[in-house]
Amino acid sequence: MLGIVQKIVTEQLDYDIDFERWLPDGDAIQAASVVVAPDDGVLTVPSYQINDSIVKVWLAGGSAGKSYTVSVIAGTVGGRIKEACFGVRMRNC
Repeated sequence: MLGIVQKIVTEQLDYDIDFERWLPDGDAIQAASVVVAPDDGVLTVPSYQINDSIVKVWLAGGSAGKSYTVSVIAGTVGGRIKEACFGVRMRNC
């Protein structure tokens, strides 16, 4: 796990996941997916973008007092698949 972040339920924030250290020279991310667990439909992923070795994940919502795991799965031009995850602890302001 990359770490744990705290998020207030009303915030919509972006988080950058950098895959550079796992990519050999000449390889690049060509696709990604983002999974939130538990999938209660409250913490959502409005969008994500791929920029070189970084996947920017936008998160919105969430339930106060709840913890989530966000998994980012990146597929590369060279056929590699790497998963990185981080925790999100929700709270009220």
